[in-house]
Amino acid sequence: MKTAAEVMTANPVCLYVEDPLEEAWQLMRKRSIRHIPITKKDGTLVGLVTHRNLLVNAQYTSQLTLPVAEIMDTNLITVQDDENLIDVALKLYDRKVGCLPVPHGEDLVGIITSGDFVALAKKLLEESEG
Repeated sequence: MKTAAEVMTANPVCLYVEDPLEEAWQLMRKRSIRHIPITKKDGTLVGLVTHRNLLVNAQYTSQLTLPVAEIMDTNLITVQDDENLIDVALKLYDRKVGCLPVPHGEDLVGIITSGDFVALAKKLLEESEG
């Protein structure tokens, strides 16, 4: 059975707690992503900024200079890299979240998103047809 490590994006792009909201916007546009883990300078995972966070909280250009720490989610639901993909999928579905950070200790090692599951489903469907 597959594990989170086999599907996750390893070493995802992150921002630091003091980085401005404008940088989060730019990073999301440039990389076509919707979730950015937030870490301290030492790599400790402390939060997550989502596209939704930005849409709700950065309605005015004057707020774009605020640090991402001001709007990040800190009550994170995470998974371990050796966690079974069925359990990971259930967490995404039951908790209605778009991504799950994958920490090792306090350090972030990956992120798994609903998009990763769509890509996996596509691959499995293609394999079953061929």
